[in-house]
Amino acid sequence: MKRLFIIVEGQTEEEFVKRTLAPYLNEKGIFDIRPILLKTSKTPQGSKKGGIPNFDKFKKEALRLLKKEKDSIVTSMIDFFRLPTDFPCYKTAHEKKQTLEKINQLEKCLKDKVEHPHFIPYIQMHEFEALVFAFPSEIEKTDAQNNKIKPEKRKRELQKIIEKYSTPEDINDRAESAPSKRLEKLIPGYQKILHGNKIIQDGGGIKILLQKCPHFKGWVEKIEKACSCKPD
Repeated sequence: MKRLFIIVEGQTEEEFVKRTLAPYLNEKGIFDIRPILLKTSKTPQGSKKGGIPNFDKFKKEALRLLKKEKDSIVTSMIDFFRLPTDFPCYKTAHEKKQTLEKINQLEKCLKDKVEHPHFIPYIQMHEFEALVFAFPSEIEKTDAQNNKIKPEKRKRELQKIIEKYSTPEDINDRAESAPSKRLEKLIPGYQKILHGNKIIQDGGGIKILLQKCPHFKGWVEKIEKACSCKPD
């Protein structure tokens, strides 16, 4: 059976793989799923901080995992938002108008640079929190602090966001209105690891994401196909 390594840039994505993606893939007969947090510097408390510092470190980690076992599949779950500028095709990709066009080119160049048939590049449109917006009813009733926003106001603001974009993955205008920034305004005290994953879990999980988030769905389908193939 093929082992699936997923390089993630933070604990939020690591938790998502464990709690949401892995159980779904288990149902498809894919059982050995390992999120790999790309570690960078240590925090003052001594724990290691996640993140994608540069392309070179990402590539070295991907190749290391691909060499561990002949049949291993390696993929990534990293954000387009604040992607390091040294990633291949970064400049030319950003010349394109549509975010999905930019990401498609970045993923293609990433595949070319890693240059391995068992590598599946995936860059999350904007950032992880875009996926959370697939669950508006759960966002409406989530409160992280006692100073609650009035339900009517939250619902009204949330509806404006949902109606403006074709899919949750499209939600973004600029850095100050990234999905995570919007959630922080809608849910004072919002914490990525705790609240984002809980909203997804309580709202129906991955099946809703597959319905509402086409770029995410395409990635999951690629994983299923790669892991179901017979060993070379």
